[in-house]
Amino acid sequence: MEQELGCVFMPSLISILINAQEKKGALLTQEEVEDIRDRSVVMSMPKSVCETMDKERGYKDIDPEFAWLEYLHHNGVLDEIASKIKSEE
Repeated sequence: MEQELGCVFMPSLISILINAQEKKGALLTQEEVEDIRDRSVVMSMPKSVCETMDKERGYKDIDPEFAWLEYLHHNGVLDEIASKIKSEE
């Protein structure tokens, strides 16, 4: 029986993005986030192994398909936008 595969970034994608942000000294652009994601090392492995790696890391990595949105969420940008929208209502 074949196991469903998942992707694991080495190191985690969010840690790569945070490091790049710290080096830049500012939030990354969508183009930068997607370029970093596309150039990062990723391994394909059974989902059960991916889940074990998340547990060992102590956090779940961001979903590469939604890297830009999850990066913004991680930095609180989406919460800030939602607050502004609510305050304007």
